Amino acid sequence: MKHLVRAGGLLLGLLLLAFFLPRIVGTTTYLEGYGFYPRNDEANANEWASLPAQYAESSVCSSCHADKYGAWKESVHSTVNCEDCHSPGKAHIEEGKTLVADTSRELCGLCHAKVIGRPRSFPQVDIKTHGGVSICTTCHNPHNPSQSAQQDSGKPTETARPPAIPHTLEGRDNCLLCHSTGGIKPFPGDHDGRSLDTCSICHKSK
Repeated sequence: MKHLVRAGGLLLGLLLLAFFLPRIVGTTTYLEGYGFYPRNDEANANEWASLPAQYAESSVCSSCHADKYGAWKESVHSTVNCEDCHSPGKAHIEEGKTLVADTSRELCGLCHAKVIGRPRSFPQVDIKTHGGVSICTTCHNPHNPSQSAQQDSGKPTETARPPAIPHTLEGRDNCLLCHSTGGIKPFPGDHDGRSLDTCSICHKSK
């Protein structure tokens, strides 16, 4: 057993020597082909600085989109950069090309899908069932989650909240009996696929 330990120690020593020796004695052109480069902090910094910028700080967006930026800056989403959802803005800023925001349920799910390892206090939902097939921004304001999607669209505050339930829920706890497609009062088309447990999340009884 001792000979195996010695052999392992020798092998480890040779690997460390092969890694550190070129950095101690200097780097030749031959060794650069294997990824060993001489350390030059200034040249390294200059090389990175010379690369064309592809991404921008969210503060750049504020000059043209002050309303959206203000709402975002004061919200819990202020740690999410604009380009995370809107894609790189270089061509938009320099050439006026339109940005296409990713409003997919999959993107929102990267942070908000229910995951065992996430803190319970973090907003999480079952992406497969929550909200049916509607995109998340139908109900949620991505710039400021504490507001509704209608508030983000600029509609008056009094119409921002979903309609209240005009009747009691006693004996009427199954909303889909009357409000599904073909019911007495069908729900809007963008509600298709939503489960019963999502009704009371948005609609409250008077």
